[in-house]
Amino acid sequence: MLFLFSYAHCGNIGFPIGGGSRIIDVILDSIKEMGGDIYVQNHVTKIIIEKDKAIGIELENGKKVNGDIIISAADGMYTINTLLMNKYMSENHKIFYENPVQALSAIETNICIKGDGKEFIPSIFGTYIIFNTPLQLTYEQYEYMIMYTNNFDHSHNKSGYVTTFTMISNYDFWASMNKEIYNNEKTKIKNFILEYLKEKYPDVINNIEYIDIATPLTFHRYSNNYKGSLQGWLSSNDKWNRYIPKNFNDLENFYMCGQWTESLGGVPIASQTGKNVIQLICKDNKIPFRVK
Repeated sequence: MLFLFSYAHCGNIGFPIGGGSRIIDVILDSIKEMGGDIYVQNHVTKIIIEKDKAIGIELENGKKVNGDIIISAADGMYTINTLLMNKYMSENHKIFYENPVQALSAIETNICIKGDGKEFIPSIFGTYIIFNTPLQLTYEQYEYMIMYTNNFDHSHNKSGYVTTFTMISNYDFWASMNKEIYNNEKTKIKNFILEYLKEKYPDVINNIEYIDIATPLTFHRYSNNYKGSLQGWLSSNDKWNRYIPKNFNDLENFYMCGQWTESLGGVPIASQTGKNVIQLICKDNKIPFRVK
């Protein structure tokens, strides 16, 4: 944490005004400028392989898109197990993928509030809140949560701001619930957080415009990340320094990047893997790697 604080103080990290979607917008604009095509709301169902060479992808609508080089930045388990059908794994891949231990997911409660948010301390790292009385759900008990208030960013809510409450949670617990229990658990969480706000920040209660609760199942549904994992693999003594290959010895023209290609996840590391893959492509094609 001190490492992150020092980076923030030096201006090396920060918060993208507009949220994470602004990062995506910049990437999409760059792809469009270079003449790339973007397919949305279309899952990739297959890596097209001929004679151990990746030559394209197939979308769920049946459309096939050919390419000289195929890069997967998707969920690692889905890429390895489904798109590549468990073929081509090296011994280092097997260490991670045959006995997967992923980082936990989270419950994220986003509350849109009218006003300037002066009641809250803005923080890109969050404020840890220890409960006097733990929040007890059917399968889990929560003793703390992290509060993020972006009252410095009004791009999503011109008349107010968003406060986010995050609690680390387990995907398997939520996946075992039926719909009724699932909805009841979300209601318990909402009421618990509203009671907290009523006690600590009574002036904001009547200014709440909207509440949205995302569970580990939500993160899995939207991102297809294995069990809704927030940071890929769970770091452990026997894995944290192991190299996860981003290419495959027996498969040409195919590469992987993203949080599942390092033993420590997170946005900065996942972004770094994209550059690593470009370096590998340059090396494989005997092209000098240069950064403008």
